[in-house]
Amino acid sequence: RWLTPTLFELEIDFPTISQPILPGQFVELECKGKVPVFLNRPFSPFRIQNDTWTFIIQYKGKGTSNLSELRAGDTIRMLSPLGKAFPGPDQHRRVLLIAGGVGIVPLHFYLSHTLVQPSETTISLVYGTTREEDRIDLSGLPFHVQILYHADQSNKEENTNLFQFYLQLPSMSFDTALICGPLAMMKAFSRHFTKENKLHFVSMEIMMACGLGFCKGCSISTSEGMKSVCSDGPVFNGALLDWNLL
Repeated sequence: RWLTPTLFELEIDFPTISQPILPGQFVELECKGKVPVFLNRPFSPFRIQNDTWTFIIQYKGKGTSNLSELRAGDTIRMLSPLGKAFPGPDQHRRVLLIAGGVGIVPLHFYLSHTLVQPSETTISLVYGTTREEDRIDLSGLPFHVQILYHADQSNKEENTNLFQFYLQLPSMSFDTALICGPLAMMKAFSRHFTKENKLHFVSMEIMMACGLGFCKGCSISTSEGMKSVCSDGPVFNGALLDWNLL
């Protein structure tokens, strides 16, 4: 189901999952199709209801092209769960979510998973896209989630990105921030929150091969040494990342 010219929704029934996936973890999907693709591709679920997993995928290469052409009755293999999850919300916590573009996907799964738990956590979501027409429908979220939306290319005389939009907002109090989106956006927020001594976690997206930490093809530099995004992440404490090398 195409949502925009570059985003499509893919629903897949997986009736025999042996281990549940947690928000922040990811899966690797087989991308068989017309174009030969030898490696699986990593994705986060947008929503899971019973046995149906919903993914929102950005069309941008051979693998996603093959996935966009799947039809009812086709079969696909999935490796799940992979990676480390977001930290769970504690009682009486204030959580700030920051999502840029398709970075909303893992954070939406976090919301859909977290908000069914009995908790007094308060959650605010700052969500941005390049254009208004790229916005993903979040109408299914509970009304008590505060959503602040921004489109970079708006009708205003001066266009601003999501970080600049955030800086213009009234001061927001939070205990933990979870960030997912383009690298430049996460870098800007992480450096800002590090200076303010604010606890924050980023969900990294990077090219990877095995997805299990064996090949070291997705290694990044941190203050604790080299880490594999697929097995040590994809969720990292942003203050520990060497943003100058990313």
